[in-house]
Amino acid sequence: MKCLEDLHSLSIFNNFSRERLKLVESILRPTKESEGRYAFWLGPSISAGNSEVGIKVYLNPEIHGTKQAPDVLEASLKALGFASAWEDIKQRLALLKDVPGFPFISVDLTTSRDGRVKVYFSVNTWSSLKCLIEGAVGYSEEKYTRWIKTLHRKSARVLSPSPLCSFEI
Repeated sequence: MKCLEDLHSLSIFNNFSRERLKLVESILRPTKESEGRYAFWLGPSISAGNSEVGIKVYLNPEIHGTKQAPDVLEASLKALGFASAWEDIKQRLALLKDVPGFPFISVDLTTSRDGRVKVYFSVNTWSSLKCLIEGAVGYSEEKYTRWIKTLHRKSARVLSPSPLCSFEI
């Protein structure tokens, strides 16, 4: 993709690196048959107490269709060196009664060792949302209940619009 080749202009940022993107570029490259609305987009990453502006890329695991998204996600995480994280995510997803959406993965394009990767899911039911959240560090039933009551005052079984959950790896 020509636009990916032009990313060298972002080298004005001290900690910018394309290396992580190169690891997944072939997996997420759109084809003529691609069904996804986008392949990727870039955004700044600004943190409190940090004067450096980072660059983050958001990638679309559904680029080759929703049915292939779990395979694309697995291949991407393995290419990024997170095979064990994929196993944890796969176990959590196996507990769901409905199939989640895989709207995007975000990857910090940094030279820093603490660059983050986040996997985002969309779900349609409270039970699926709870199932995903229960896997989070620091989960408590009390916090979950308070959060849900704040998020949604109705007792609807179907969530609309679908909330996003993310796992930081």
